[in-house]
Amino acid sequence: MQSDFYCRYFSKSMTDSDWSFLVTTFLVKIKVLPESRFSVHSIRYAILARLAMGKLPKKIYDDAIDILIDLHGLSSGARPGIFSYRPGLLQGTYLGFIGTTAMPWIDFVLCDQVVVPPQARQDFTEVPVYMTGGFLPLPEKPAHAPRKSRSELRLPESAFVMCALGNTYKITPKMMKAWLELLEEIDGSVLWLIDDNPLATANLCAFATRQGIPAERLILSPRMPHLEFCQAMREANVFLDTFPYNCGSTSVDVINADLPLVTMYGHSMVSRMGLSLLSALGKAEWATDRLDVYKRIVHQIHAAWQEGQSFRYNTTGYRLGITEALLFLKEHQWHLS
Repeated sequence: MQSDFYCRYFSKSMTDSDWSFLVTTFLVKIKVLPESRFSVHSIRYAILARLAMGKLPKKIYDDAIDILIDLHGLSSGARPGIFSYRPGLLQGTYLGFIGTTAMPWIDFVLCDQVVVPPQARQDFTEVPVYMTGGFLPLPEKPAHAPRKSRSELRLPESAFVMCALGNTYKITPKMMKAWLELLEEIDGSVLWLIDDNPLATANLCAFATRQGIPAERLILSPRMPHLEFCQAMREANVFLDTFPYNCGSTSVDVINADLPLVTMYGHSMVSRMGLSLLSALGKAEWATDRLDVYKRIVHQIHAAWQEGQSFRYNTTGYRLGITEALLFLKEHQWHLS
């Protein structure tokens, strides 16, 4: 059950597998099916946005759903109360809320053993159902949009560009201070951030000023359309992940842009998304649980850039092991429910 974003990747994983699944995607937020976006992979779509809350569970129940998965979480437009009626035989969560829901009617969480290691199972009311491969969907690289030059993006032509283009509300003073220290330590570097709103931008600039960093070392760009954003990131040299709330879907865009991703991880699920991606791609050395090592990795990437080295991720072996996880659920449903 989803409002919009991840269902096309989830459905594609089902229909591309060697097993037979009848996939129904319940859309509870959008009211019109955008054919060009959703028509090719899922077996069937049911638009439920116009139904009253009291009628939604029965509609889902009447479709005889064996496994009902919430891809929406607790974001805007979510309807988690539907699950309290138990319209699905087994009910779980994936992607929409990165952590335990603490809802007694959610039986399982789809994850991998990196984002939810076995020792963290005690922190979840849901049963972790582990996928082989990566946790985050890594779709095909997006269609090419016109690529802007550095000058068009207001980036210095010869600079070492460190970008942190995730949501600004994820930036903590501790991480911002570390990024500013990197600016001091790496000559000719700039920090590229999102100009998300006037208050956040003013606070970030004021913080940098207090640390003695000239304003011209910070490049703040407004939000841009997704395809344009993906192309723009190719002009950067390294992506700085946030902590303790890692970037999620933005990190997927980073991988598709072949941009080195440096991440920190902790104990929580949201702080281990970058580690999960890099581990599945064979680049776990760019993930650390120490801030000093985080900075050291950035210095190593800078040194490689100075030597003219380029980088590309090998994504051919990356797989999203949803199929096996659902087969496990079907086989063990009475133990989980």
